[in-house]
Amino acid sequence: MTTTENTDHRGVRALTVRSSGGDPLDPGTTTEPERDTERIRRLALDAGYNLFGVSAPGPFEEHAHLGQIIDRGYLGTMSYLSDRASERSDPFQVAPWVKSVLVMGMFYETPHPHTVDVLSENKASSSDPRLWISRYGWGRDYHRVLTTMNRKLLRNMKLAFGDDTRLRFWVDTGPVMEKVFAVHAGLGWMGKNTMVINPTAGSWFFLSAWYTDLELVTGDRVPDHCGSCTRCLDVCPTNAFPEPYVLDATRCISYRTIETREDTIPEDVGDGLSSHLFGCDLCQDVCPFNKKSPMTTLADFQPRNPGFAPRRTEVEALLDDPQAYDKRTRGSPIRRAKMHGLRRTLGWLDEAMARRREEGET
Repeated sequence: MTTTENTDHRGVRALTVRSSGGDPLDPGTTTEPERDTERIRRLALDAGYNLFGVSAPGPFEEHAHLGQIIDRGYLGTMSYLSDRASERSDPFQVAPWVKSVLVMGMFYETPHPHTVDVLSENKASSSDPRLWISRYGWGRDYHRVLTTMNRKLLRNMKLAFGDDTRLRFWVDTGPVMEKVFAVHAGLGWMGKNTMVINPTAGSWFFLSAWYTDLELVTGDRVPDHCGSCTRCLDVCPTNAFPEPYVLDATRCISYRTIETREDTIPEDVGDGLSSHLFGCDLCQDVCPFNKKSPMTTLADFQPRNPGFAPRRTEVEALLDDPQAYDKRTRGSPIRRAKMHGLRRTLGWLDEAMARRREEGET
């Protein structure tokens, strides 16, 4: 620790004790909402985040939409979303003390091909097709990456504002509707594909939400810039969007290849899987706002080997070798599907191919 003489924002000279970590401005204290908001923004960006905003805790109108989605059966077997629906819809049930919600975003776009490039190659030669892995599944699990960052950031926040400050964070794991808060924090608007779209960064970013008892300045909402564009809706091969801004997860390729616990699939959805093995990026690939998305510099989000579009023979060899599978998927989002899920998807792809052959479409 060091003691220095300085002049604060009011022009008052004072002796300040600075800790070796955390925020260099007024460590261990709160000031006023505007200043504290800027202090946290600097800490978040220093920690490695690319986007930052603050939302009020709500609840907002969008929180009520969850009940409608559940009633329509759009969540499928994702009971972990419906079981705690009341908490997701009312932040005060989770944290009665919450006054502000911090929302942070981290880019994960990389300069590698997109889905359409792989699908085009498969059309030209399908003897050993490439299988698509969603961009978020290429490298290390983002839950782990962001949680590691958040633990360090939490220590620095405590140094900055004092140990009594209440803070709780999630990385897509708790009863928190991160995307709703991201919209109200000004990180972007909710696109027709239900992704948060930033006007300059697009939608290739991960989110982390924090509840805090600090009184902070909330961000300004970003207007919806989707306009008349329907590219994300039109490109979906399984018709997973019954209407703009509404996703039926039971028809979504990502749900079917990752989340579902069912071993059967509706034929029309199976026919739309194409070459998808784990997840889907189509509705983001075609979004005009993603044409100039910033690239991540983190090695954690770069493709592992086999990479983002492995040959089918490579996948089959991996699934036949438990040790190789364990090494390739350790710390990877791909483990969420498990070996059974990946084999199941390969089976569905085979079933779809057989139907096309029967119909003479090969």
